[in-house]
Amino acid sequence: MTTAELLSFYAPGTTFADLLWDCTDPANDTCSWEIAVEAAEIHSLTSEFAAEYGHLAGERIDAGELLVWLGY
Repeated sequence: MTTAELLSFYAPGTTFADLLWDCTDPANDTCSWEIAVEAAEIHSLTSEFAAEYGHLAGERIDAGELLVWLGY
């Protein structure tokens, strides 16, 4: 399921940050690599994401840092 499909299950007014936090592991505030890539794609930042985070491919990504990087 894509992030866009997940958004359809949320109430109107749900922000992207809300969605990302719902996909975050509460034990360490990280999201999966796949979710992070999807977030970059939704924000049209795929190449920038690859340049900035490519060395972490397959790793979990700090959700707070990702949100700041995305401009939230």
